[in-house]
Amino acid sequence: MYERKAQNLERKLTGISPRLALPEAPYQDREVAAGWLRHQVLLKFNPNHDERGRFDVGGGDGGDGNAAPTTSPTWPKAHNARLNVDKATQYATDHVVPPTTEHPFGARACAAYVRDALRAGGINIPAQGVNARDYGPVLEKYGFKPLDPTPGASYSPMKGDIVVIQGTRDSANGHIAIFNGTNWVSDFKQQGFWPGSSYRSEQPSFKIYR
Repeated sequence: MYERKAQNLERKLTGISPRLALPEAPYQDREVAAGWLRHQVLLKFNPNHDERGRFDVGGGDGGDGNAAPTTSPTWPKAHNARLNVDKATQYATDHVVPPTTEHPFGARACAAYVRDALRAGGINIPAQGVNARDYGPVLEKYGFKPLDPTPGASYSPMKGDIVVIQGTRDSANGHIAIFNGTNWVSDFKQQGFWPGSSYRSEQPSFKIYR
């Protein structure tokens, strides 16, 4: 009976493995994974795997066979209740600086532009005098919550998500941007998650807030 149950779990896990790889695996799938773990099949959750919080087949459960599984991230399902997401993202979109040959990445004032967008959305964050890379604590002070564990750069953002990225060799101050539903924007509209070539090549650490 034990072997038959383990085989059934194995077949189920094979079928749901693509969904378990997502940052937020469905509850029912996590329950199957929990059963797999309880029956001492080699499944573990590694929150640092690929920096995306994915399920990773391999390893073990710590040896006792009864450890509760670590499930997918308990990310906030809604944004900071004080923020009007539509107003903030519309303001950000309307105020981007058109790229020029001299300034292809806006006005190099991402923190000020995102701060103004948040003000338009109802959160009056005063000028902080800190670099973009240091805006995480500022956002948390005003009610924003980080996605923990941090997803990978290829995650599917929600409209209104804010990213705070650490610096690179070419951009030591880091970067901050808000997702308008289509693009990441600050003082310019990005073509992807990373705001520039040095970020794409170095891929510094970052946090997402909502």
